[in-house]
Amino acid sequence: GFLGIYFASELGVGAISVFAYSNKLNMIFLSVFLVFLTASLFPRIAAVSARGDQDELRRYLAGCIRIIVIFSIPGVVYMSFYSMEIVGLLFQRGNFMNDDVIKVASVFSVALLALPFCLVRDIMNRVFFSYGNTLTPVLLSLAALFINFSLSYTLYQGYGLIGLAVSAVVSTTFNSLAVFFLVQRKIKFDLFFPCLRILGLCSICGVIAYFSLRWLHGVLPGYWLILFFPFFLVYFICLLMFRIKEAQLVIALLRRLLV
Repeated sequence: GFLGIYFASELGVGAISVFAYSNKLNMIFLSVFLVFLTASLFPRIAAVSARGDQDELRRYLAGCIRIIVIFSIPGVVYMSFYSMEIVGLLFQRGNFMNDDVIKVASVFSVALLALPFCLVRDIMNRVFFSYGNTLTPVLLSLAALFINFSLSYTLYQGYGLIGLAVSAVVSTTFNSLAVFFLVQRKIKFDLFFPCLRILGLCSICGVIAYFSLRWLHGVLPGYWLILFFPFFLVYFICLLMFRIKEAQLVIALLRRLLV
């Protein structure tokens, strides 16, 4: 965040505010996921790591990543599609005009791409913390900081705030993948390809849901908040079609409740 603000200061009047607003908005949605992770997932990771049960740790990490992918993809798609409406709803008042909404929304829609990678990074860092290894996450963060600085320096003059947002996304993605592979090597089990499979399937579901959202928006353009529910329903139906076990578990739970 500091790097983005530093380079934004070179982009003229108002650039710092635009970047700060987009970061603030991104952190609002990131914190919603982090509350769930902190309260539910992180303590379990620490407990499993303390027992030294590698198989259980592997299963639990894979389950955590599946949950993140399943829920973050529709969130990113929906918020990117309605980025202007979200920014306008939260900030458009007083001197915050329509031109400011457009600028913040364009940066916010790019910054959103880092959301699932931030969550995966935080989960994997907790594995190192649970083993008493705090140095590795720090070194990886410094490497990501260097990448962010290098890309920001290269891109900010030509691409402005969008270039700074892309730099943050790339550095976060690097950090997430690096810590992912280091944890995978530590627990001596392949997590990458199972996670890549669920990412691919959920991405297909997200694309289908995106086109349904575009159609729904054309029919009911003024009801963007309500359209989240049919959008997510389409996404959920696609998950069922691909036999994603989490979606099947939800259906089984609903059947038990209704019977």
